[in-house]
Amino acid sequence: MRLDAPPKRGAYSLSARGRTAPVACVGGERACPPEDCGGPSGYADFLEAITTPDHPQHDELLEWVGGAFDPEAFSLSDVNRELSSMK
Repeated sequence: MRLDAPPKRGAYSLSARGRTAPVACVGGERACPPEDCGGPSGYADFLEAITTPDHPQHDELLEWVGGAFDPEAFSLSDVNRELSSMK
């Protein structure tokens, strides 16, 4: 890996002599699934339920996720703020 090459996607750190370079996300798409939603198939079921008002679990899952969830949302600045707070 060339250290002067720009990263393709995502975040990573490089370690040299015990020091870690700053980590930054350079791009992304969509929101990550909520924790414990049941893997890929559970996430698909979750999305179907929250986007279908007459789904039997619609209200329950919206409450579980905090009232609203936008699967298309992505904020590069929010991700980098989270990454910079990690130690």
